[in-house]
Amino acid sequence: ILKSGNQDGRFYRQLWETITAGGVWHGEITNRRKDGSLCTDEITITPVCDGSGNILQFVAINQDVTQQRVAERALRVRDRAFDTSVSALATSDLAGNLTYLNAAYVKMFGYVSATELLGKPFAPLFTDPAVVESSVRTLQKQRHWMGELKARRTDGTTLDVLVSASVATDTTGQPLCLVA
Repeated sequence: ILKSGNQDGRFYRQLWETITAGGVWHGEITNRRKDGSLCTDEITITPVCDGSGNILQFVAINQDVTQQRVAERALRVRDRAFDTSVSALATSDLAGNLTYLNAAYVKMFGYVSATELLGKPFAPLFTDPAVVESSVRTLQKQRHWMGELKARRTDGTTLDVLVSASVATDTTGQPLCLVA
């Protein structure tokens, strides 16, 4: 493992000051592998002392967290993409209670904040319960549904909404949530 150049001299001075003073240092370091690629290591360095308190050596526990950080970044990017989409996006649990709404969804129905809707069923947002029930049955059976529903805004006005919905599943095909 070689220094990547991502941490400056001050970073390493603080690390050494901590451990040579008898403290435990914990943090992340970006290192450069011999092949030139970068990796992120989560490291804990602890001094080992003799009976008089003199430091004999240091023990480091190192874990490569590169893939974890890549996955975390991908989730942040996806979340930001959903949050800022001009298309209304929502998820609900399998019982139909809203678990995520982006700003476009909140605005479409005339609400100020997603917290006004989170945890509540989506069906009352639409004017015809029978049509919603039928679409949900189709969705559960076929794992996808597309059609038009009449939605009700907070001010009482209605609007026609083209809905494309699917059932999100885990890797074994078990349903996780509804997405529209």
